[in-house]
Amino acid sequence: MIRGVRVLVVRMGGTGSSVWGKGGNFPLPTGEVNRRQWWQRNGTDVSASVVRPETVECVRCLVSEMRERDGDEMLDDGDLLTHIGVVTPVGALTDVGVYALAPTTEPRFWANSRCIGGRRMIDQMAQVEEILSDLNAPVEWGVGGLSITASPVPESAVRNALVYALIANKYHHMLEISLKYSALVFRVRLQRAREPRPVGSPPCAGNR
Repeated sequence: MIRGVRVLVVRMGGTGSSVWGKGGNFPLPTGEVNRRQWWQRNGTDVSASVVRPETVECVRCLVSEMRERDGDEMLDDGDLLTHIGVVTPVGALTDVGVYALAPTTEPRFWANSRCIGGRRMIDQMAQVEEILSDLNAPVEWGVGGLSITASPVPESAVRNALVYALIANKYHHMLEISLKYSALVFRVRLQRAREPRPVGSPPCAGNR
């Protein structure tokens, strides 16, 4: 049976992010959570947040899955967000919450993923190697007319990214997570398909 492999690369920051501070590091948002600012309930199209819609939707999916799995239909969104670890019980952002959901002028990280497939594992791994070699170039940060490399990424940022990955693993049943990083790039997470794909469907169909 053909199984797919998903390659996920998580990177810090984004094109056009401003760079401040010693060593090229950038500041992180802090403070209390204003849920009306960055969290909207399902069915609401209006949002004052600069958090990317797909990020908010991802959290909604986690909330929905947790309600179904744990029988927490009666908890409100804020309590559920506390339960998955993005805010503390008193409403302050956790490290995961800062990186995933805090309103900022630029996302603190984003993910690019590609699904691959093949009848032989050696074919899949060859594709993985090719994808990673293509993504190995340094990420450049623009400041005015300049383009510099923001480095190093603090060790705490790497640790926080790993925490986020572990939370995702808890709610998405990934079978494997590995994390390596250079000065700018967090990589690589490999996810085996959760179920054999139906005959005639594309590799990784139905996976997140």
